[in-house]
Amino acid sequence: MENDDVFKLVLHPNPSLREKLIEEVHWVTDEHRAIAQKMLRTMYKSRGIGLSAPQVGLTLRLIVVDIGNNPLIMFNPFITQWLPKKEISPEGCLSFPKLHKLVERKKSILVRYRDENNIVHELQFDDLEARVIQHEIDHLNGVLMTDYNHAGKRRG
Repeated sequence: MENDDVFKLVLHPNPSLREKLIEEVHWVTDEHRAIAQKMLRTMYKSRGIGLSAPQVGLTLRLIVVDIGNNPLIMFNPFITQWLPKKEISPEGCLSFPKLHKLVERKKSILVRYRDENNIVHELQFDDLEARVIQHEIDHLNGVLMTDYNHAGKRRG
């Protein structure tokens, strides 16, 4: 059920979670901003720290992230550089209620994205924020945390 305040979450094994989203948002409109705000409300209500558009049934290349310091709205996020240091840590996912899995991620990444004001940024993110952004970008590419093996490394 979906109301005006929040989206309904798409849960695994819904096949839409496997779709790779190619179409980018070239210009952020008021409608895009409203969607991003609704995604943030959905994420907060679900007690998450990150959410991707596919998790609410949308085909936009859009993620929202808030680890407690400042909400980020990222259209067309793209990792431009992976810094060398890695870390294996448990992750959860709003599309996999009650499942936690060890996943290996880079500790620091550079990400290029368009914000809700149509400003393109390229910024470095570290630690938990970098982990969440990598997890949500995986969703945009049809990759799920269950695609990582028991040692936390991505299969295939």
